[in-house]
Amino acid sequence: FHVTDQNGNKLRDESILSCIQR
Repeated sequence: FHVTDQNGNKLRDESILSCIQR
């Protein structure tokens, strides 16, 4: 699945995990 940050940039798996851990 694709996840984008507030800037609309595609996040890598590592970034996605960081968002989930919030």
